[in-house]
Amino acid sequence: MKSLFILSILLMLIPFKGTPQTFSGEFSENEPSLSWVFSTRQPFYASPFIHDDVIYIGGTDSIFRAINLHNGHEIWQYACGGQIRSTACLNGGNIIFCNGTGELICLKTDGSLQWKFNGGYETPYDFADYHQSSPVLSDGIIYWGSGSGIFYALKADSGELVWKFETGSHVHTTAAIDQESVYFGSFNGYVYALNLMDGSLRWKFKTVGHQYFPKGEVQGSPVIIGNQVIIGARDYNLYALDKEKGYCHWNKVYTLGWVLSASFYDSTLFIAGADERILAAINPWTEVTSGKTRWSCSCLASRLFRMKPFLSERPSENCMRWIFVPGRKYGCSIRHLMRKTVSGISSPMIPIVMIFIQLSHPIYTF
Repeated sequence: MKSLFILSILLMLIPFKGTPQTFSGEFSENEPSLSWVFSTRQPFYASPFIHDDVIYIGGTDSIFRAINLHNGHEIWQYACGGQIRSTACLNGGNIIFCNGTGELICLKTDGSLQWKFNGGYETPYDFADYHQSSPVLSDGIIYWGSGSGIFYALKADSGELVWKFETGSHVHTTAAIDQESVYFGSFNGYVYALNLMDGSLRWKFKTVGHQYFPKGEVQGSPVIIGNQVIIGARDYNLYALDKEKGYCHWNKVYTLGWVLSASFYDSTLFIAGADERILAAINPWTEVTSGKTRWSCSCLASRLFRMKPFLSERPSENCMRWIFVPGRKYGCSIRHLMRKTVSGISSPMIPIVMIFIQLSHPIYTF
């Protein structure tokens, strides 16, 4: 992985590859004003979530924090004894997250402990394993994978075990869920589909593997698009798997490295790769198999594209355009990101009028 330690961001308008096209929307040329900055001694790898004007986020300093949305002041903190490298989820008035000791922790919104669950041995797979599995909530059940190689289903209100499934290697992807199944990947090179009710295996798919990564470790998190499960692995492949039967509809091979981040918005699949240094938009049903891409833009920002592409559900919000300007036809640009040389490994969050970016140690808000 040639560029694993490159920490620069190209602070200018990024040109498109292929046929030049023009974005038809309106841009503001004024730079956003900085509202506040919250700094810690260790980086944030997790992404924030916001509830009732409070930002909740954990850091690699092993502290989970509640921060005032409007002024950036810390409301409370909870020391959990292990690095936090995944994003928390909300269950009513409770916040659920995991830490680097293998614990799944549930706090009340005042920072007091509700329950803990020990998921067993937890450690990064290697130095490039930046994130842990983020817990996902569905119908009162938390679905979560651990470094012990086990995928868990727990009752969200009590932490009681419902079922578990052993894979034999790290499960650090964040699961995707539909009506009957939960989908996730493991560092053993398999993608799994399990029955939501009892954890029984519906199907599993083995990645191709690569000369330098023969296991084809599945580090990307899945995205469900129609009848396909889109997921990236360390074998330089992006896969589209049949949601019901697990066979491969298509796979797209990248030459420079892993493409692990994907988001789906407005019938378009947006993918990002740190080593490829691209953000691209493709039609997942037609253009991938023909080798075509609607548009792509390149950037020297290696770690920028380790973030999951963030796409606002309210595209009229001009604030989103300060991060990415996505479009099904016209491409994207990065405009006025920051007048700093920084590294971003977590995804931004946009609540109405503000932007949150974790760039190395601090949180910035605009």
